[in-house]
Amino acid sequence: MTASLDFSADTLLLGRRICGGSPMQDETNPKKPERKIKNSLLLGYDLRRNTPIYISLNQSHVILILGPRGSGKTWIERGAGNRLFDQGHNCFYASDIKNEMASNSFPVQEKFMDKLAPGESPKGYPFQAFYPQLLAAYKGKMPKGNKRIQLSFTDLELADFLNFFGVGDGDDTKRQILVTLFDKVRKKEAVSFDRLKIELDLLPFPMTTKQSILNTINNLEQYQVLGDEYPFSELTDALNNDSMASLNLFGFDEIDSSAGYPQLYVGLALRKIFREKKAKRLPRPLDVFIDEAQRFIPALGNPACKKDIMDIINEGRSAGISVWLATQNLGNIDERVASQARFILLPWTAQRPEYEPVLRACGLWTIDESRSAQWQHYWRNLPKYSWCLINMSSKEVKAFMPLAPLAMHTQETR
Repeated sequence: MTASLDFSADTLLLGRRICGGSPMQDETNPKKPERKIKNSLLLGYDLRRNTPIYISLNQSHVILILGPRGSGKTWIERGAGNRLFDQGHNCFYASDIKNEMASNSFPVQEKFMDKLAPGESPKGYPFQAFYPQLLAAYKGKMPKGNKRIQLSFTDLELADFLNFFGVGDGDDTKRQILVTLFDKVRKKEAVSFDRLKIELDLLPFPMTTKQSILNTINNLEQYQVLGDEYPFSELTDALNNDSMASLNLFGFDEIDSSAGYPQLYVGLALRKIFREKKAKRLPRPLDVFIDEAQRFIPALGNPACKKDIMDIINEGRSAGISVWLATQNLGNIDERVASQARFILLPWTAQRPEYEPVLRACGLWTIDESRSAQWQHYWRNLPKYSWCLINMSSKEVKAFMPLAPLAMHTQETR
């Protein structure tokens, strides 16, 4: 298809409408009252016409929020989560690294009220944050209002168990020992640290071979990584009790990243939620938000939660799960994610290395240098705080000013 580009007025690109070359919001044209569209999420208002920008909720989606630090990714996540919950969705923030999502319990501050849609009012939401017992034991304290959560021996799969000990697919002696130990765990013959040590001692291998395994078991015990006192079932119970929930990973950066424990918590949480959805024990539509996605589903590397995230991305939509992933640019995360994304959001601060790969992925960036230059001109003229919604299926690009969250927007909560 041949398309013309004219940035002096509203533009048709590949037959799809985008905003003009100087997409400044017309302040003389007030926001039009929200026209309630069933099963649609209101994101904000078109920059030229001040008409509502919606995402259809008639089906589940994979949605990427891309942008550098400070560009407003959390603003988008929180606003979307609030309005999705108001439409009967469950919302789970799976990687709250900055300990900020619990402030959803309080109404948005007065200074942001003019950024709500007509007819909206500030409000707090039922919210429960869960804090891994591993982090509580490591830091020696708990964030206010959080509930503890802990991995159980019986929650683990073989890959999880091997991950604790840094063992891959090699067929070496250490792996043989761990596979034997996990068989005891699976049969519920070794579901405590004491029992695990006894079973290890009974195995017919030299102690020098078993010492590194014993050292890891001692570390797992010291930081209470595994146990039955704070079960993961409380997370799904919270979602079923009409509450938003988060996995609070504050302190994530203080733990040796090679251990992979926080990632394992994220993976297990998503695995359990996915199972509950497939079993129809979580009847409401579910939206999962994964912040700092490059830490959990990176382009390179294979952290403990990567398979669980890909499973929920590839198969979750049929169970009524939408996945929102926030990261700085498309190249940070596994390339398979982009192929599954229905929508991508990019901020006014995006530079060519951020927006060009996205436009290429949906066929909107061509080798024609004049058109490439027009896209660059377009992005340079986006007003402060605006975003672009890119529909990867229809190739439609809409520049809009996002709405504020209805609940409190803070940088961090200690």
